[in-house]
Amino acid sequence: MKTLRGRMLLLILLPVAVLSALIAFLTYQQVRTSTTKIMEESAFKLVHSVSHIIDEWINGIVSEVKTFAERNVEINALKTGEWKDLIEKDLKPKVAERPYIEMFFIAYPNGDAPTTLGNVINVADRDYFKKIMQQGADLAISDGLVSKATGKNIFAVAAPVKDENKKTIGLFAATILLDSLNERLKNAQLTRSTTVWACDSSGLIIGDTSGQFWMKLNIKEASKMDMPDLEKAASKILSGESGSFKMKMPDGSIDYNYYVPITAVKGWALGVMIPEKELLEGVNQLLRTVLILFIVLIAVAAVVIFFVSNSISKPIKVLAGRALEFGKGDLTVRFEAKGRDEV
Repeated sequence: MKTLRGRMLLLILLPVAVLSALIAFLTYQQVRTSTTKIMEESAFKLVHSVSHIIDEWINGIVSEVKTFAERNVEINALKTGEWKDLIEKDLKPKVAERPYIEMFFIAYPNGDAPTTLGNVINVADRDYFKKIMQQGADLAISDGLVSKATGKNIFAVAAPVKDENKKTIGLFAATILLDSLNERLKNAQLTRSTTVWACDSSGLIIGDTSGQFWMKLNIKEASKMDMPDLEKAASKILSGESGSFKMKMPDGSIDYNYYVPITAVKGWALGVMIPEKELLEGVNQLLRTVLILFIVLIAVAAVVIFFVSNSISKPIKVLAGRALEFGKGDLTVRFEAKGRDEV
């Protein structure tokens, strides 16, 4: 640039613009790192807290089921085959007091199971039945199931019923509505778009506050729903570890995932999925504000440079013009110095 104004713009404004951009970038990176760290700490505190709530809830159900399994009325019903009074007069009112329970039932060695819903089903093919009746387990908690009685999504908690000789003569069980699990997961809504999920030991999503993955997605086969990052993390999630990872969603957006184990049931896990866009919303707003301030600063600097350069170049141009006239022989030219500075 040949003009004084152009040189001043180049030598002053350009460095200011570059420095402003650098400061904005460094500020953005620092705030983004800090925000992500704070959000990660908050997310882990939250999922640990909700996991503890779920653990206490399930452990409370386990304690109740074990207590029912040890009562004489259940033992006598399984010994004699007379279960109607137990179901109708004793257990039905108790189910009504517990809205999270779909039904109570006892099961005989052949799998026949009279329920508080008024029907008799057969659960001989269920894993929890096999664990208690064939493998001698003291407790069995199923993964997510579809109820044979109602078609609803449930999980079962079962305990053996033993006679006076400590021989297992059947089992007592409660089926728990997974809707109730979802209600408890809603307490972990960290942001408006947060998805809170829970999976069982098979990897099936049995709790999902968004509703889009519930009983549809298995995290071990998540690539089938275009979520390979989730599938890669599945082994760690199901092994009882706590951790986090970034995941690309089917629509191309990025989510941050934080997960912890549900210790009450081996292999179950709880996670929180936070969209990156929402996670960094405050950071991006700050960046926009900083950029606007720097643009205003650069604009003000440009205006100042324009007027300063004019104030310098204008008298110089006048002086140069008069000097040229004087050089041509015009001795009437007057050279005036109005200011007190060098110009």
